[in-house]
Amino acid sequence: MKGNHDCVLGDYLDVDDMGGIIQEFEDIIKRMSNLMDKNKELEYEEEETQEECLLEWRRCLVFKLVTGRGHAFFILKEMLLKAWKTSGDFSLSDLGNNIYKIRFENLCDMEAVLKSSPWALNNELMVIERCDDDLLPKEYEFKYVWFWIQIHGLPISMLNNKKIYNMAKKFGNPQNITDEDAAKWGKYARIRVRIDITKPLPKEMKVTFASKKIHNVVSGDKP
Repeated sequence: MKGNHDCVLGDYLDVDDMGGIIQEFEDIIKRMSNLMDKNKELEYEEEETQEECLLEWRRCLVFKLVTGRGHAFFILKEMLLKAWKTSGDFSLSDLGNNIYKIRFENLCDMEAVLKSSPWALNNELMVIERCDDDLLPKEYEFKYVWFWIQIHGLPISMLNNKKIYNMAKKFGNPQNITDEDAAKWGKYARIRVRIDITKPLPKEMKVTFASKKIHNVVSGDKP
């Protein structure tokens, strides 16, 4: 016995039913199209006040190791704990691309870390920046480091704040020299300078004295 198994949709649905299904299908496509509208933008407004955000970010630093070599996360934190000896705890977050964020429990610990820079871990220079709540991790430059510069071979007449500050400007952006800092100078002057590490750092600087004598001075402290 042969049966006719060929059929069409119309054998099960009348014309009115098919029209309704087609209309429903078109409505679904339209709704999906609206969901994928590239011209639409979502808006988000932070619930925290600007002051609350600033208080949080004031406790945070970001840093990158110059060599780019990776370290096991727990080993990296142990190295930092040993180096910094902070009074309170701090949390460490991996932001990717060898960039890390540190949040300090005590603000004084963070300021002490910044004041004592430069820092190096296993001879790898750390480039540290204060957190900016408007920057993405990839937008930090990581190119400036505070170094101590020693200026040797100067006569006593040139060991004053103004002259040493002007000499240090040849290397970068010097920190203001206090009378207390200057009082510590003996055989040489020592000043902290913010230096662009992407540029070659001269090992010496020629200084011409009033007598027209020329001396090579300056050497950097190791971090």
